Amino acid sequence: MNIWVDNQVLPNDRVYFRKKFVYNGGLLTAVKIATDGKYWLWLNNELIAAEGGLNRGPAPADGYYDEIDLSDKLIFGENILAVSCWYWGNGGRNNVTSGQPGLWVAGITKSDENFTCLRPVAFQPAGKPDPSYLYGGHNTRYDARGGISGWQEAGFDDSGWTRAIAVDDTPWGKMIRRPIPMFRFTELRDYVKLETGIKNGAKTVTAVLPYAAWIFPGLSVTASGGELIEIHTDRLIVNGGPGEESDTYFSQRCEYAAKAGSQAFEFEHGLYGEKVIYTMPSNVKVNGFFYRETGYDCGFDGSFVCGDPDLNVLYEKCVRTLYICMRDNFMDCPDRERGQWIGDASTQVPQVFYCLSAESRSLVKKMIKEFVDWKDGDILRGLVPGEHCLEIPGQSLNAISSVGMIAEYYKNTGEKDVLDYAVDAAEKYLLLWETDGDGLVIARKGGYLWHDHGKNVDIRILENCWYTLAIDFVLGIRENQKLRERKASIAENFNRVFWKGGKYSDRFIDDRANAMAVLAGFTDKEKNVGVIEVLKTVMNASPYMEGYVLESLFRMGCRAEAMERIKKRYLPLIKNENSTLWEDFHSLGTRNHAWTGAPLTLLCKWVVGFTPVKPGYDEFLLAPDPGGLKIEAAIPTVKGKVTIKTDNLSLRMEKPANMKGTIIFNGIRREVEESETAVFVQ
Repeated sequence: MNIWVDNQVLPNDRVYFRKKFVYNGGLLTAVKIATDGKYWLWLNNELIAAEGGLNRGPAPADGYYDEIDLSDKLIFGENILAVSCWYWGNGGRNNVTSGQPGLWVAGITKSDENFTCLRPVAFQPAGKPDPSYLYGGHNTRYDARGGISGWQEAGFDDSGWTRAIAVDDTPWGKMIRRPIPMFRFTELRDYVKLETGIKNGAKTVTAVLPYAAWIFPGLSVTASGGELIEIHTDRLIVNGGPGEESDTYFSQRCEYAAKAGSQAFEFEHGLYGEKVIYTMPSNVKVNGFFYRETGYDCGFDGSFVCGDPDLNVLYEKCVRTLYICMRDNFMDCPDRERGQWIGDASTQVPQVFYCLSAESRSLVKKMIKEFVDWKDGDILRGLVPGEHCLEIPGQSLNAISSVGMIAEYYKNTGEKDVLDYAVDAAEKYLLLWETDGDGLVIARKGGYLWHDHGKNVDIRILENCWYTLAIDFVLGIRENQKLRERKASIAENFNRVFWKGGKYSDRFIDDRANAMAVLAGFTDKEKNVGVIEVLKTVMNASPYMEGYVLESLFRMGCRAEAMERIKKRYLPLIKNENSTLWEDFHSLGTRNHAWTGAPLTLLCKWVVGFTPVKPGYDEFLLAPDPGGLKIEAAIPTVKGKVTIKTDNLSLRMEKPANMKGTIIFNGIRREVEESETAVFVQ
């Protein structure tokens, strides 16, 4: 059953729970646990889960529960389970709220009236400004004068606490087991350095992190009592995206009201940034500041190092950007929205397979299931899950295209069940489109007619290209005569309508539209000449579409032009001080945006030259094009890690024994057998 301290429904509510239970050595050693919001879990005073729980939304009315193995943490006899629950009571682009707080526990023990509980008075409403409405959660204020210490310990006296009561569990809907790992967290750490200053008469300490990270901030101070310490990161104020630069949004922050004397405290609140700013009255003595890093539990198993320092920096920033945008979902950015925009995520997915360990793939599969399960009738919505979900046809077409997130997942894993899960929804969605008198599809407005930020977006061309690639995805799985006829109609009329004066144009001369015509298969060698000239001079694409522009250049065999464009467009992002990639090339929105990381994929796929030929790497192709660079790379495939060293003169590959494929290098073609683990070509 679900339990809570009372029947009140209060937004931004915190409740502590404790329960003693006996472990007699039985086989049952796991705890299942869920709450609407987040929780922190201790067993025998040891922190087991920090920011446990997933944002709601496997389907619109359902939620997730965690299952945690405690086998190496339990002691024979009496154990004490302590849980701190944070009920948000709000949603956004990353979450929905059930409207019902509660704690559910099963397994080694269960949620019942034997839990004691308390709503601690130390947690109070924080001052202004409130955080953005775009994602769930609140600011946190903790008043240490009303704080309770040691409440997670076995010997703590909770005789004054109340017994938990049962609350309604129907608003929670179905509870689905968490499909991704629990978030990892580190030991308490010192910051890289502390920089002290004065601002508006108050003392400030800027605590520098080693890189952009999610952290739980902490402090150790001596105070007279009542002094207010404010804590936020360097991402407190964030601008809107391209076209919305004048809009500003506040991210979350923490407040600490000190008690008299020396004290230390760690916030149960994840913040994101590269620096943490502590602001306090001048009489507060700083004994130390610290943090605990938290993040998605996966390894950085891939690598790329070459003779060009700029490309090395770009690769590392891509990795950090990707990782920071992985938590409950694949978010666009951690400091403004945290929305799982499905088109943005399609640029993230191939990066996952080139640089992160196997645990990361669970988040991709979770996203695919949510994308399908959040459909509205036959409409596939492009921003899910969350209270602000809507249809963005350009993004949904991307997701179900032959270059989108579902196809990329299958290509890299060979798990056909994702295709079976998605194909019905994709097929029905494509049948919603209508055609015009030219035999082409009409751009579907949906909730937001969008293919990219920026100027001169040639929507009609882009819609027909993405639609064609989505048909290719469906027809690659099953036959549909109506879709086949529609593809034939588009193929017959596309060049007649759009090829004008040696380039593709409907309303504009658009680099995105010309590139997508290549990817959708509408060009030939003659037309490629005109497209290449457009892509050498027109640079309107945002980082979201830039990856597809560069992909088209590589596909046309224009490595030099592609690499020149990468250096030209990404140089401001390479040279800035941030460890992550901006939302735009020049007009800065957020300083960590998921859609900007496509160069990681391109460097691995086209410069290192490694890609699966058959799903799940049953066959691979290695065709390096180092262009004079000395390159060392590691790629974590589903069959095991592959390492590649190459320059213009030689190539060395080490691979698992269960992989076969083809190497093409300097005009030499070499078939590689499964049994070979090391291959050298000169």
